Amino acid sequence: KLERLGVARNLAEGAQTLITIDHHPDNQGFGSINITDSDTASTAQLVWHLLVPLEVRPTPEIASCLYVGLMTDTGRFQYDNTSPAALRDAADMVEAGADPADLARLVYQERTHGSLALEARIMSRITLANNGAVAYALVYDDDFEETGAIPEDGENLPDAIRVIGGVQVIVLLRQFGPDEVRGNLRAKTGFDVGTVARQMGGGGHHAASGFTSPGTVDEILPRLLALLPGSE
Repeated sequence: KLERLGVARNLAEGAQTLITIDHHPDNQGFGSINITDSDTASTAQLVWHLLVPLEVRPTPEIASCLYVGLMTDTGRFQYDNTSPAALRDAADMVEAGADPADLARLVYQERTHGSLALEARIMSRITLANNGAVAYALVYDDDFEETGAIPEDGENLPDAIRVIGGVQVIVLLRQFGPDEVRGNLRAKTGFDVGTVARQMGGGGHHAASGFTSPGTVDEILPRLLALLPGSE
């Protein structure tokens, strides 16, 4: 969606030719040229496969950037979107110069004290709901200020909660100001959280999705839990 481009939206709307490359199933095809494939694990793969027709030789820098995109979108090659094609593309990126160990260290093992303090605080708030099928946690602006974390430090919180055994869906709700909530959903089984996110005004994939909704976490949480497994 154009509105998700943020500061780049004006550039996109003013472009004579707009090319969109995306792997999200709810892409609306708003470009002049649309290269989309929702069966692909990562948009990085689509870009990787464009290099040959564009006659671009993959440098180690190109391979590294695209490998990071593929690694993060597959949850370090642990999610159910880790297909044979994804692994083959990852291998090709490594052959082109991407260093898996170094990139994993840079992305996952170079965290700040504030990031860890934020995670510890949110982990202490984990609550089980829907007869144990859902685990959720709530995040507030004060959590970032008091721990010294930055907004980007919140991106890995759903995966930290994901390790709880027996849970089907992970929910992270963050209160932005007095009247906006941003939700992140992750599924560990076959439940489709993308459909739930679309019902809440957002979108995403079968196993990972998100939404932004007006209101407070106290208002949004009951509505959301009613759409998730174990609610009956």
